[in-house]
Amino acid sequence: MLGAILVVSSNPVHRISLKAQLSAAFASVTQADTLAAARISLASARPDLVLMVDNLADGACSDVRSLLSAHQDTASIPLMVLCPDDSTARQSEILTTGADDVSGYPVDGQLLMARLRNLLRARQNIGGHGISGFGATLLDATEPETDFNRPDRLVILAQTRLDHVELVRKINRELVTSGPALRICTLQEIKNQRISPDVIVLDMKCGSSRDPLERLAKLKTCEFARSAAIVAICPTDRPQMAVKALHNGADDVAAKTATSQELAARIRAQLLSKRHTERLRAAMRHGLKAAMTDPLTGLYNRRYAQLHLSRIARDAQACDTTYAVMIADLDHFKAINDKHGHLAGDQVLVETAARLRRSVGDRGIVARIGGEEFLLIVPNVAPEEASEMAQSACAAIGAEPFDTGHSERNVRATISVGWVCGPPKDAMPDTVTPPERTMLARADRALYDAKSRGRNQVNQHSMAA
Repeated sequence: MLGAILVVSSNPVHRISLKAQLSAAFASVTQADTLAAARISLASARPDLVLMVDNLADGACSDVRSLLSAHQDTASIPLMVLCPDDSTARQSEILTTGADDVSGYPVDGQLLMARLRNLLRARQNIGGHGISGFGATLLDATEPETDFNRPDRLVILAQTRLDHVELVRKINRELVTSGPALRICTLQEIKNQRISPDVIVLDMKCGSSRDPLERLAKLKTCEFARSAAIVAICPTDRPQMAVKALHNGADDVAAKTATSQELAARIRAQLLSKRHTERLRAAMRHGLKAAMTDPLTGLYNRRYAQLHLSRIARDAQACDTTYAVMIADLDHFKAINDKHGHLAGDQVLVETAARLRRSVGDRGIVARIGGEEFLLIVPNVAPEEASEMAQSACAAIGAEPFDTGHSERNVRATISVGWVCGPPKDAMPDTVTPPERTMLARADRALYDAKSRGRNQVNQHSMAA
């Protein structure tokens, strides 16, 4: 099932022929004979792919790409162009002016279907990151840690040294000045040296001891090549090899006789696609991190802490273990803000977070759940250990003044801690309220008692109370 495809061609014979081929593959086909008609079709129905024959009277490939890019809803729709004159120079030009793929026309039916499915699969993979429409416009507002300024990494894999040299010559002619770092290596080097290439150019030459399709399959299982785009160089007289290469995981295919301009254009397209995908993934990671952390302190936020506590409570009941819940609240924090300013108050919160993290270590987590309120969750801990942790957290805050960036404005602060240690499942008296909610309520009650008794102290809620 190919989905919905818009066929754009000024030649009615081409449109009829392509519709017959696509319909046989269970595609839903709409047609347009001009750029204006294509604009109307895109406005009325969103196709999954646009298949254009390079013969429009009122527009070229670049015009169709501009039409697609004009709206967020259509910007990611792939565009494939069929070139009737079968000119490699023209195909190279088309690849550099907005097409996602190009082929001569007429084209082998199975190869056309394989190329279309490959484009649709690539689009689906990008859409799987869950960022589209308005969300895609937020990419520039993210702060991903991925380094997008490094040179692109390109690896060539061929079966003979002569083939290596020929491919290097072709690629070097067009790409050496445009950024990618070029390195020839073997599969074994990729595994041993932990090389992570962006694009792999794989020669699918037949007649050697290893089946080229087997080599492609082996490459797809190589750990550090899994994220690389693969451009397969296939024998010109064997279109079935190209079809099988696309079905077996190649991201693009090029004929052995492809010009250096065409090969370079296909590699550039894969590099751009890979970088776009990397940006989506980085934005997704950044968004997930932002959704569960407090931006000021870097601690987990209330939402994450509640989910984490629910999981800890379930695990404790299943494994018959105990866990500690501590709520810590800075004493008289409003007075600190009023006296020293909110910037100084923020510095106190940041340093408080750091000290609490050190008190818990890797035994549990610390979250900021309110303005100056923190939640500490420690799984699989005995009451005696939990008591020591709570005392350590309380002492850590009052032990040293807080550096706010001005020596004359160093601030002293204290904290009150209320905590409770969760019992095994058979000791939980309340079977209606979730155990984690009961634990939070009891820790909060213990904190209230610590505050009412003078602050700067630790108070345990007794489960027997």
